[in-house]
Amino acid sequence: LLQEYLNFISQYYTEIPSITPTGFFGNVTENAVIAFETLFGFTPNGVVDAELWNKITEVYSDMYIGARLGEGQYPGYEIGG
Repeated sequence: LLQEYLNFISQYYTEIPSITPTGFFGNVTENAVIAFETLFGFTPNGVVDAELWNKITEVYSDMYIGARLGEGQYPGYEIGG
C-alpha cells in the first residue's frame, strides 16, 4: 500500500521518484520516502512512522479524490434544467 500511494503521489510531485509496487521495502522505496519527507517538511530518514504514514495517506486521499470526476465535472454534462 505504501508503494502504491507513493507511486500515485509521484505522478504529481516529480521530486518523488516513481516506484513499482513490489511489496519489498528496498532502496527505491526508501528514496521515495526520503523525497516525500523532504518535500513535506519531515526529517529525511526513510522511516515511515505513524505521523509520516498519516501524512502520506492524507496527501494520497486528497489527490485521489481530487483526481476523480464528480457529477458535472465532465464535458457534455448539462448544468441546470
